[in-house]
Amino acid sequence: MCAEFLKEEVSDTDAEQVVRMLVVESERKYQSLVEHALVGIYILDAETVLFSNPYLQRLVGYTPEEMEGIRLDKVIAPESLSNALTRVERRLKGESVVEEYELKLVHSTGHTIDVRARGVRCKYQGKPAVLGTLIDISQAVYIQSEMSRMRDIVDNCETPIISIDAYGIIRFINKSVAETFAKSSEELIEMPFAELIDDSAANEKVERLLSECQENGRFLIDLQLRVQKEFDCRFRVKSIAMRDHADQFAGAALYLQ
Repeated sequence: MCAEFLKEEVSDTDAEQVVRMLVVESERKYQSLVEHALVGIYILDAETVLFSNPYLQRLVGYTPEEMEGIRLDKVIAPESLSNALTRVERRLKGESVVEEYELKLVHSTGHTIDVRARGVRCKYQGKPAVLGTLIDISQAVYIQSEMSRMRDIVDNCETPIISIDAYGIIRFINKSVAETFAKSSEELIEMPFAELIDDSAANEKVERLLSECQENGRFLIDLQLRVQKEFDCRFRVKSIAMRDHADQFAGAALYLQ
């Protein structure tokens, strides 16, 4: 039997060689993809790592030889181990498991690494296994922790602080604002800041404040604010421009002095 390929006759033997070459080339490209992937790739059984790519090996600080067959309790942090093993066990049984979750790994030197992992059930060397990927989210977790810490500092600051968006709507207040105005955050959040100003030109003043902040980055203005019913108080309001992740003007942070 012969096949036509580019109008030339090719024997079955030649065709088989071409197929083998294509398979080898495909495997080579697949191997290169796995080895140079910017995510960790792994295959697990119930207790050990059966396969890991270089990214994952570098992430946890082990050589390829050390990683092959390493016990899961050596690379998964104690606080994440029970949950991780339960997920692996359920997945090996074919049970439904949430695909993506976060856990901590342990580096060979002892420090922990926050990762986000996802996996699926597969067959490896004829046996059920878990094939998955993971990414290092340590930096994101650190930033989130720092943001939470800074928010706590701002929230407990004695100076009243209000955040308004580019339309003059209140988006954040700290505890001192709630105490000063005798209103809860639920009452103040999403309220136009102009409603707190005791002035017939309140809207115009907010527009000017936002315009100056957008153009110059900061602005200082004296405002008569309604702190409680039938009681006003004059504040020097220091405003600083806020920008979003795309460096677009997003509003202003107001410090009431």
